Amino acid sequence: MQAPSNTTMMLFLLTVLIESMLSNRYSLVTVGDDFWCDYQPAEINQVIAEHHSIALSSSLIWPPLLITDSVNISGGHNNCLSADLGLKANNQSRISGFGLQPAIIIKTTTDNMAKINFKNLTIESGYADVGGGIMADGYFSLVLNQVLVTNNQAIESGGGMHISGRDNRVQLRNSWFTNNQAQHGGAMSIVGSGHFISLDHSSVYGNGAGISGGGIACEGVNLIKTVDSLVADNLAEWGHDWSIDLACEIQTGNVSTPITTKY
Repeated sequence: MQAPSNTTMMLFLLTVLIESMLSNRYSLVTVGDDFWCDYQPAEINQVIAEHHSIALSSSLIWPPLLITDSVNISGGHNNCLSADLGLKANNQSRISGFGLQPAIIIKTTTDNMAKINFKNLTIESGYADVGGGIMADGYFSLVLNQVLVTNNQAIESGGGMHISGRDNRVQLRNSWFTNNQAQHGGAMSIVGSGHFISLDHSSVYGNGAGISGGGIACEGVNLIKTVDSLVADNLAEWGHDWSIDLACEIQTGNVSTPITTKY
């Protein structure tokens, strides 16, 4: 019996190594248009409905996303193999509404709080009555980490994001809302009660509203907390940066200079 060649043995060991790494990826699935991807881009919303940890390549512009339950979506990967191997993502994956609909719709339907996490995404070119970039309703915890929300428009409120429902938690970490437009809450509008919104090392700047709250508009018994973040240089007829009713509370920590995005 002939012993395997060194090349054959090396290929075998490399295959075993890759399979071992892939088996320990905590059910991560990849979506993109390269050879290593588990799913193709056209299947993205089916994947979101069936899986809880999803990595996106950065090689194309993604269509609008529909989210109804807990999910982690990370973007910016050069290709699906780099995501599988756990390599650091250096880019952004672009989610677009193509000027026709919200870029992301979050509509949870269960009594349990849905846990939703976005990382390394650009959410752009959304259009809707409310929530041009992100329209979020239901009962959820939403974390935006290294997310840019830009060039979205709402006819009424929440150009970048509209939050409704009850007792929701929204965290912005190292994220940016800029160049979004609406009549109320150019960057963000918050309605309902019991919401906790936190901005951590994030910026809301350069947004606009035709009437009120060029930056953030808030109605109801809700709490907004900022830490090392900036809400500034927004424009509106009334309340350039903030439009807050008496029930909505703001707690402001350190105010930083504009936190610019590299994307």
